[in-house]
Amino acid sequence: MRTLTVTLLLIPGLLAGQATPAAPASPAPSGLLPYRGFHAGVSAADFELRARKITRPGATPLLCNTSTRTAQVMECGVIIHDPDDGAEFYLSGHFIDGKADVVSFGDSGTTELVVRTQRELRAHYGAPHPVGTAAWEWRQGHQFVRLTWRARGARRWIFIQLTDTDVMRGIGHYVPKEAPKKG
Repeated sequence: MRTLTVTLLLIPGLLAGQATPAAPASPAPSGLLPYRGFHAGVSAADFELRARKITRPGATPLLCNTSTRTAQVMECGVIIHDPDDGAEFYLSGHFIDGKADVVSFGDSGTTELVVRTQRELRAHYGAPHPVGTAAWEWRQGHQFVRLTWRARGARRWIFIQLTDTDVMRGIGHYVPKEAPKKG
């Protein structure tokens, strides 16, 4: 995870103005909130297949790291280039037992990027529910999509996170239990 975080921090100037994206390349199963052909709950194999197809030419290939505690928890990331509209994102997926509990898209640019992304997601999912001062959310059953944005000077960073809370609950199997406190 640390490698992916460092990689994300190194690419802020890389990604800039992008057109409004087209609909996902392949429809997600009913009841899921898809974005650019991905959805939370996707299998690691399907995520990898789609990500490899749209990896930015010349970019570092898809990298995956497993948890130091168990191979059942894994995180993968890569810079993608969406062929439908040319948009580039840092794509990451977090997997528990082979299913994505979180799929995230990161980008950086100017204020226009934030405005364009807000407009795109409103058109795709409808009216958002504000979460704090710089985040919107859309919920559907056990899944949600969250847009967050951050600023430093003229730079803006956006993150679109697709989450499946049912899959996320599976992490409890791999979290070590605390020893009882001696009193």
